[in-house]
Amino acid sequence: MNIYQQMLKSSFVSKEPSKFPSAWFGHIPFGAWLVETVKPDCLVELGTHYGHSYFSFCESVDRNRLPTRCYAVDTWEGDEHAGLYTEHVFDVVRQHHDENYTGFSKLLRMTFDEAVDNFADGDIDFLHIDGLHSYEAVKHDFETWLPKLSDRAVVLFHDTNVRERDFGVWKLWSELKDHYPHIIFEHSFGLGVLFVGKEQPEAVLELVKEWSQPEGHAFIRKYFAKLGEVIEQQWVITQLHEAVANANQEIAKRDDLVNELNTNIRERDRVIQEQVNAVRERDRVIQEHVSAVQERDSVIEATQKALAERDSEFELLSTDIDDRNTSLLERTQHLVDKERQLAEVLSSKSWKLTKPLRDGNVFIKQCLRAARLVKPAIQRGGGVKSTARKAVAIYRREGFAGVKRGFRLVEATSAVTMPHVTDPVYLGAMSHPSPEYLAPRVLIVAEFSIPQCKKYRVTQKQKMFEHLGVECTAIDWNEAEKAIKALQTHSMVIFYRVPGFPNAISIIEEAKRLNIPTYWEVDDLIFNRDVLLNSKTLAGLGQDDFQGLLTGAELYLKAMLSCDYGIASTTGLAEAMRESGMKSVQVIENALDEQTLVVAEKVNEKRKTAVKDDTLRIVYGSGTNTHNVDFQEAVPALLDILATHDNVHFRLIGLLDLPTEFDQFESRIERIPVCSYEEYLESLAECDISIAPLEHYVFNDSKSNIKFLEAAAVRVPSVCSPRAAFTSAITHGVDGFLCETDDEWKDAFSQLVNSAELREEMAANAHAFVLQAYSPENIATQQLKPLLHDFSQLVINEAEPKKLRVLGVNCYYKPRAFGGATVVAAEMNTRLNQRDDFDMHMFTAVPTNVAEAYQVRRYEADGINVYGMGLPDGLDDRAQFDNPNVVQALSDVLDVVKPDIVHLHSIQGIGLPIVDLCKEKGIKYVITLHDAWWLCGRQFMIDRHGKFCGQYVIDRGVCAVCVNNASLNNERLDKMDDALRGASALLAPSRFFADFFIANGYSDKKVLVNKNGVRRPSPMPKLQHDGPVRFGYVGGNTEIKGVHLVRKVFTELNGEDAELVIVDNAMNLGFSTYDSGTFKNIEKVEIVPAYTQETIDSFFASIDVLLFPTQWKESFGLTVREALARNVWVIATDAGGVVEDIIPGENGIVIPFTDEGVELKKAVLESIRVFKNYQPGDEIILEKGQLTYFEDQAAELADMLVNVDSGLYSSEGSIIQTSEYRHANPS
Repeated sequence: MNIYQQMLKSSFVSKEPSKFPSAWFGHIPFGAWLVETVKPDCLVELGTHYGHSYFSFCESVDRNRLPTRCYAVDTWEGDEHAGLYTEHVFDVVRQHHDENYTGFSKLLRMTFDEAVDNFADGDIDFLHIDGLHSYEAVKHDFETWLPKLSDRAVVLFHDTNVRERDFGVWKLWSELKDHYPHIIFEHSFGLGVLFVGKEQPEAVLELVKEWSQPEGHAFIRKYFAKLGEVIEQQWVITQLHEAVANANQEIAKRDDLVNELNTNIRERDRVIQEQVNAVRERDRVIQEHVSAVQERDSVIEATQKALAERDSEFELLSTDIDDRNTSLLERTQHLVDKERQLAEVLSSKSWKLTKPLRDGNVFIKQCLRAARLVKPAIQRGGGVKSTARKAVAIYRREGFAGVKRGFRLVEATSAVTMPHVTDPVYLGAMSHPSPEYLAPRVLIVAEFSIPQCKKYRVTQKQKMFEHLGVECTAIDWNEAEKAIKALQTHSMVIFYRVPGFPNAISIIEEAKRLNIPTYWEVDDLIFNRDVLLNSKTLAGLGQDDFQGLLTGAELYLKAMLSCDYGIASTTGLAEAMRESGMKSVQVIENALDEQTLVVAEKVNEKRKTAVKDDTLRIVYGSGTNTHNVDFQEAVPALLDILATHDNVHFRLIGLLDLPTEFDQFESRIERIPVCSYEEYLESLAECDISIAPLEHYVFNDSKSNIKFLEAAAVRVPSVCSPRAAFTSAITHGVDGFLCETDDEWKDAFSQLVNSAELREEMAANAHAFVLQAYSPENIATQQLKPLLHDFSQLVINEAEPKKLRVLGVNCYYKPRAFGGATVVAAEMNTRLNQRDDFDMHMFTAVPTNVAEAYQVRRYEADGINVYGMGLPDGLDDRAQFDNPNVVQALSDVLDVVKPDIVHLHSIQGIGLPIVDLCKEKGIKYVITLHDAWWLCGRQFMIDRHGKFCGQYVIDRGVCAVCVNNASLNNERLDKMDDALRGASALLAPSRFFADFFIANGYSDKKVLVNKNGVRRPSPMPKLQHDGPVRFGYVGGNTEIKGVHLVRKVFTELNGEDAELVIVDNAMNLGFSTYDSGTFKNIEKVEIVPAYTQETIDSFFASIDVLLFPTQWKESFGLTVREALARNVWVIATDAGGVVEDIIPGENGIVIPFTDEGVELKKAVLESIRVFKNYQPGDEIILEKGQLTYFEDQAAELADMLVNVDSGLYSSEGSIIQTSEYRHANPS
């Protein structure tokens, strides 16, 4: 069998190619043949990636049942040539490998140098080197592995035909090829084969011999290149089949939608007919009313006559009225007496017992409404029996109003319903903790129903944050949707006394998605079920209330452990939180709030002039009757001091079941009911000794020392139990007494009662201490401020460069990457954010199914922190530029980002309020002038007839006949002008557009060219192909882009060696903007879907010439640059920024702006001639040295933004007066 028969028999593999593209597809047939021919005992590949080459070797081994041991060596992390890639690549390779080749193959996940020691010298018969492609790396790999090669070894080098991006395989090959027999293929980036071993199979020797002959050399190359092309086409066909299947699914969905819309239309027609009938009926009723009105007029006339007669009668009656007023006063007094009697009846037991009968109907309705809430109520209440007991208790206390309130609470604590978001980009978690890049902006989600708790732990904390210069928002935890919306623009959240109901957990989960630090705060030990169960203090509660506390403990614990950190009001409570599983807890004590200080100062002033009697008052304040057990700590000492000192009175403020032993002193017991806080302090200040007894139990070690603080504020000395919060604040015998035993309590009372001097001294010491240590400012600085230590904006690190914080604003952003402005904004953000000196953020609009109208959803796109605001469709002309509804969302975002600079891109719909806010908050802003929106009410200088308006210096009179509302347009232009003049810099994407704005009165010192870039193409060369010259048009089915000229010219060119490729942007959305007749008279035409930034190289590789006959003066022309960068010839009209990078005759042709097809046809024919001068396989290289790439644009933009931040560009630059325009008017 000669070499050609052997090639025909062996150079095929049976597996389908990978779904991932590869430059190795073209070498799969040769690789399969070589493996079967060499029959290696040991095969090693260095650099595997997705495994296209390696699995083709393994498939040949498996198919031919060879005894070959195969090894793939790779880190599967990528390199500077292949790019860095994720774990996904290795997972794909390992799955395919384990399913097919584990019998003879191994994957060695390590570096090449680490793997070499796994092989003996002379062990390897077949070595494929395809790692890092620099000269140094590939030379090192060859020399390192050379000793491991056997006497019949073969070495393969991929990418021998690539001479860019520091590839150096070609250079090493040129050094090695003269030392060994070899062959080399030019296709698919080149494959060099060295026959290093001296003992080669007969078939290999014959291959080398045939290769040395010109005819054999050409045949072998062409043969394997064609086979490789089959594999490549097979892959393309597979991808096309998948695309067709996906398109069919989209079509089916669209058909279902159309059917649904037809049904809706029929229903709408029916409703309209009903409304027409209703209008007719209304007209008939109106006519009847007209007749009635006419009849009524005559009645009114008669009535007025009668009224005149009665006026005289009224004068006679006035005297009688005076008499009756006297009688009315008497009856009023009688009515007051009756109302008092009625109140007594209403408060009677019999009236209350009969109330359910009177409210029967209401009860039935409430029951029906509550039926759907029974199940969640039972879950919340801890079971059927427990819930029933609670419901009965609530009914007895509050009637049906209480039951109704309970059901409303169940509704409020159910899971939160938010907009249905499906796109994974919007749902993804933020990758960096918020404090790393956001300003501190605190959200407190709290229990608001306990006034005293809200006062000290919410309102007071808000004011302390404000003292630290940090904005703080507070929201009731039952308003879960409101809290989740607020989370989007806050960077830290504190959950105060929040239980783990579904709605609360949903808030915590959203905070976790946003990577916001979460704190769970409490000021009572309400989260430990065992502690509550064994508390004597709580044992006196009713069974239902006590069971509720136990159930609540589990919910509080769930919420606490769902958060990152804890906040406790006392050291004892902090320790209890740690013992329950919260690792990090910060103690923030209650402070003396402003209200307490104001009232205290007032009562202290009043005390100075008050007349003091001989009575000494010991006071105890109790907000609930749960303090009965605590009060027992002081009972023996109180009874003793009352018995031994007749001038001592005991004042009880609030709720307490006083023991019967105090009955003997009833005349000296002063009871004051629950009162307002100011009244409480005034009553406290009238006393001489304050007490704060607490049972010795861990539950009370969590209590705060607020009773001591309040007494000290009004200069009353305190005697307290030595619980944690009191021992940390009181110095025994100096500013208070700490008493545990009865004797200690008695001694403290005796000293204070018998010494007015001691009372005054101790009160003064306590007063001075708490004013200093427990002032809100001191607590804020010493205890609250440490919560903010992770916020990078508050920490100055001289070792790290200052990051310039920039907030971009654009109407679209990923995943909705529509339009050139969005592409440029995203590319700039990504590149600047990768620098050490920039911190990029983005504000954009999103559909209202992602965020409710004018609410914000924060998400991440390509590592950028993005704020998406829900923007409704169908905004009117004013709202497009002046939308007041966006102000709150924008203001919140500015407050949490605190940017140094705001960078405005295309802001239609978001509008100019962002400019007003920047001015209000003193933030510099720059504007990139992507289009003429800032000067043109129709955005693109297109008139009502779809034609370029021809203006260069804007004339408002011309604009007045073009826009819908000339008055509104004048107002719009005034606001735009104010925004442009207030910017620190105006950035133009081209020289043409910079001149355009300068010609319209803006300073050439402020208007800067930041030329738009394009993404660099792949390194694949552009080769001339067989067949017709392919012309591509991407402008869309609109005459403003010149589609009519393209259609006209190619209709006339039938018979020429040209093919037209039309890009339809709508095909990716499931429909087409071109009907079947649009290009019916053109022989060779193909309509394809729009390309993306991922498929851009493939599209431009498929065409030779880009047609860009735009009919309006464009700011840049991104598509033109994308084509030129990929060696695609361009034909374009002389349309402003479009042509700045076209060099006529070298990379394209510029035709007159006013051309009606004649010059376009000539340019097309000239382009055909140009490309026919190339031979198939020739590399096409056009002039593109003048192009700007995205990395170049980003570097220039970075310098501009740094200069703006440093004040180099002034927003008050002089305005030049000119009518000159640097681009000639083509008309």
